[in-house]
Amino acid sequence: MNRIAFSRFAARPLARTYHSVGQSSASPAQLVQDALGLQPKAASVLLKTLDTQVPAHGFSETAITTELRSQGLSDAARQVFPHGRGGVLDLVLTHLVRERARLFEFAEETSLVRSEKTLLDNVSALVRRRIQGNEPIGEHLSDVLSKLALPTNMGASLKELHALSDDIWFLAGDESHDFSWYNRRLVLSSLYVSTEMFMSQDRSSGYRDTYEFLERRLAEANTAKYVYESVGEWSWFNALAVYNIQKAFFSRG
Repeated sequence: MNRIAFSRFAARPLARTYHSVGQSSASPAQLVQDALGLQPKAASVLLKTLDTQVPAHGFSETAITTELRSQGLSDAARQVFPHGRGGVLDLVLTHLVRERARLFEFAEETSLVRSEKTLLDNVSALVRRRIQGNEPIGEHLSDVLSKLALPTNMGASLKELHALSDDIWFLAGDESHDFSWYNRRLVLSSLYVSTEMFMSQDRSSGYRDTYEFLERRLAEANTAKYVYESVGEWSWFNALAVYNIQKAFFSRG
């Protein structure tokens, strides 16, 4: 591949707002480009890899190389992805961002905010929809979480987790402007991570046990909603919980 081709493939400067307002008009492919700072061609390769190569090769350099070759591109193109390591972390993040983006489509299709449901009902529906997005890569989920828990990847992992929590609360209709804004996102992050951890080990049909686990966690949040308005120690506890859950998973290999 020549220098000109590489320049078209290379990443753009990273740019993402920390609030969800205005994102709903963008397609999943566009949000992948914006969130990861990718040129359209690079984003297209990663999205195609998710659909055509990950089922057989998992989230690996082999999956990316196979897709590059199928498109007549050089193996060396793997080196231009912004997070390095042959594009593997970028492939994982592409999955996360695409599934997060699909929540906007889900909210629009179901008229979520315009429904008669409560804020917590909307949050529950969005979390279930996001967990469903993991089903096609279920057999690789354990590997995905292991990669995200690597110390070198923790920054990108937690940033995307924050973005997911932020988007879910926004789409659910959250309009808080006080300290509960932070508490709600920390609580949801902890709930979501524990559900993904459970799902990565779940061998039940249709991930039945995972959804039952999620229902229990959501019920706990629903009966203890006063926690969302608390401050101080609860916020720090949840921030540490998110980190320790991932750290514990990585230590188990």
